[in-house]
Amino acid sequence: MKNSRDEAAEDFKKLPKATREISSFFYLVIDATIENLHTTYKSTEIRCFRKKCEGIIWSEIDENGTDINWKCSACRNGGNITGVF
Repeated sequence: MKNSRDEAAEDFKKLPKATREISSFFYLVIDATIENLHTTYKSTEIRCFRKKCEGIIWSEIDENGTDINWKCSACRNGGNITGVF
């Protein structure tokens, strides 16, 4: 008998590869940021996902404590993750 966790894992595997990869990236950024609850940019030690970029992702919890901002140390890749808190 499958539980809801098994079903969720199966559903995740059915998603396109690019969707799974970006979802996993955001999960890692959220996890690294929440682990330290830093409100100024700090390294997450996560590599940037852009092709040929060797930068590291830096993140912070925004001043309102509601979103996570992230940016690459080497390229212009960056953004924010809302609805985390």
